[in-house]
Amino acid sequence: MLGTLSLEQRKALEARLPHEPELQKAVMAWEERFLPYTAITDPVTPSDNLWPRIERSLASREALAKRARPASAVPPRPRRMLHSLSLWRGVAGFGLAAALVMGVMLANEVTEPTTPEYMVVLLAPQTQSAGWVVQASSRQEIELIPLGTFEVPEGKALEF
Repeated sequence: MLGTLSLEQRKALEARLPHEPELQKAVMAWEERFLPYTAITDPVTPSDNLWPRIERSLASREALAKRARPASAVPPRPRRMLHSLSLWRGVAGFGLAAALVMGVMLANEVTEPTTPEYMVVLLAPQTQSAGWVVQASSRQEIELIPLGTFEVPEGKALEF
């Protein structure tokens, strides 16, 4: 055991260990994992006065804790504005409202239908009837609209 459990937990684990093969395998796997680290260190025997020093240290901490004034007697520290939960909730709410307003404005943006500046009707070469309409709404936008279905003869390509 690595010594990471409290005394009560360790006793409970040791009581379960002989009766649970899966637990035995898990403990053995962890011990094998840490074996290389234990093999490279030399054991050190602590001095005789170590435990009394630890006990004195713990006792002095407990005495200090008992002598400390109760938490209710401590005056509250002034809270900084940046640590205010209500401030951050308000900022988040304002940001959400702004995002919703912008989304609605973008969704409701009305685009006026553009009238084409130029319109050209192309004739189908076989039938000499209207085959396509070319619309130029602006210098950046040209639209080719077929007025029917056409089969392109093999070995030929439509060009515009």
